[in-house]
Amino acid sequence: MSGRIKINKLTSIYRSDIVAIVESLRPDSVVIVTAQGEDLVAEMGHKFPQLQLTQIPADEVAGLSIGAQSSGLAIVANALEYMEKQTAQSIIARLRDLFSGILLVAVPIGQEWHDLRSNWDASELLALGLHLVKSYTYESKPLHLYQFDIQNYKLTPDWLNSRNWANPEMWDKARW
Repeated sequence: MSGRIKINKLTSIYRSDIVAIVESLRPDSVVIVTAQGEDLVAEMGHKFPQLQLTQIPADEVAGLSIGAQSSGLAIVANALEYMEKQTAQSIIARLRDLFSGILLVAVPIGQEWHDLRSNWDASELLALGLHLVKSYTYESKPLHLYQFDIQNYKLTPDWLNSRNWANPEMWDKARW
């Protein structure tokens, strides 16, 4: 029971920010991936009754078929830290690449978190294409909220355009 209380305290730290992001994005559907029952799911259903909301236990994400319906937004909360890191990384990649254009991930960061199956470093999440949305602390330990959005994942740099070197019409006119 004490583990469940701790989980609810942890999720209450970032829950309002996730709800605000959902409110601003207004997706048609949301998939929430959790390790166990989560108050976030109940709050989202109450706050957004028109939203098609699907809860998937973390251990079932790897088994989703590629033909499964994609979602406007996927949220991973209270899940990654309770599974092997390699499995968690593949879940993030699978959700990001196949099932959702926008992904939110809430995860404890650092070695200070004991009793977790995997400890996460910020650079590992950045390497998966996520960017930091907000940092929190719980009992002097860091907790982060990350986001991946395919629309702004990789912006085209200014130098890579038709006005510069990539313009075939300029090949005979300029010498580099």
